[in-house]
Amino acid sequence: MKKLLISLTLILLISMFIGCAKEMTPTLSVPKTPVANALPTPPMGVPPGTAGATNDDIVFPLGGFTYRANVHQAGQLDWPQVEQTEATLWHLTRIASITYRSYLETKAGETRNDIFFLKITGFPSLDPLKATYESANLPEGFTLEQGEEMNGGIGGQDEKASRIVIKINISQTVAPGDYTFLFRMEVDGVKFGSVPCTVKVSE
Repeated sequence: MKKLLISLTLILLISMFIGCAKEMTPTLSVPKTPVANALPTPPMGVPPGTAGATNDDIVFPLGGFTYRANVHQAGQLDWPQVEQTEATLWHLTRIASITYRSYLETKAGETRNDIFFLKITGFPSLDPLKATYESANLPEGFTLEQGEEMNGGIGGQDEKASRIVIKINISQTVAPGDYTFLFRMEVDGVKFGSVPCTVKVSE
């Protein structure tokens, strides 16, 4: 009996230590930015190299917002592809499938867009539009904002999926180098875990 009490005490202390360690990891919720406040970008159809336009600009074709590079128009040159990564997170009987940018290159003083394409399967069901994100170990000089969001599929018809824009702002004071942090995802109070993102800041 005495040995059992000692074992239970050790388990409790270890659990408390793990919980404290998780709380000590610096996190920051990603605030939502109203769509009306989004900076204007050149319209769809402008050729690569157009001043003020980039391949990861958010544009609005009929099927719903996406990267400029994902829109292909007859007679127009295509923009360089936006490389994306597929990741899977689990919580008990639910599976969250995510497509996002886990690596991107930029310069100091710029803002990059990272669209999180999310699909949730399993039971009981969750509303993917209730997904919220927070950053962990975000480097100094980086800020994140959550922008546009809608259901997934063509025209937002897939209620089990969503797409959400995360804007990554890099201050002009950030030195060249590779910076890695985490996106932690929670959907309607259910914590699914985290996925990494590396930003290469060039001169």
